Amino acid sequence: EAVVEAGALPVLAQGLRLSDAPHVRALVSNSLRALAGKSEAAAVAIAEADTLPVLQALAAQPDTGGQRTAALAALGAIATRLGEAGAYEHLREMVTQADVVPQTLPPVLHALAVLFGSSEDAGRHQAHFVAAGHMRKLQHLRAGADSVLRGAIEALNGAFPGEVVDQLQPGYEQALLDQLDNGAP
Repeated sequence: EAVVEAGALPVLAQGLRLSDAPHVRALVSNSLRALAGKSEAAAVAIAEADTLPVLQALAAQPDTGGQRTAALAALGAIATRLGEAGAYEHLREMVTQADVVPQTLPPVLHALAVLFGSSEDAGRHQAHFVAAGHMRKLQHLRAGADSVLRGAIEALNGAFPGEVVDQLQPGYEQALLDQLDNGAP
């Protein structure tokens, strides 16, 4: 918290964005992870410092100097705290950015499952998430996902009514059309 209050977060964010040294990126990522672990407010401040896209980009890099491992750990800690803080928009943006690096999705999806299960605005956020196409995309990803990502998608699915998840499965529309063609009601 003192780091945020002292105004050092922009310096850390700038170091993360501008450094070409993998060991510096790893150190900054580890600092952000530790900071996010302190409080929900710190995690929100980290997200608002525009560090999440940079961390996600680092997670796609080779693990030279431990930068990839540190970035993934930082993203996990930040996502967990953002979920506890009810910071839906930041988590949704992380899902959007994860197209490039799907391995960053599991902690984000677990955080969204917590948020959707406890937030007063859960219904509104869930509707937005579905309308934006994120749930449908995740259902398509699930088939080819590794066990960690598949488990995270299933955890998120558990935060939605079963009928919604069923309707977003690949092939659902075709199954309905087939029922109509076969005369089924």
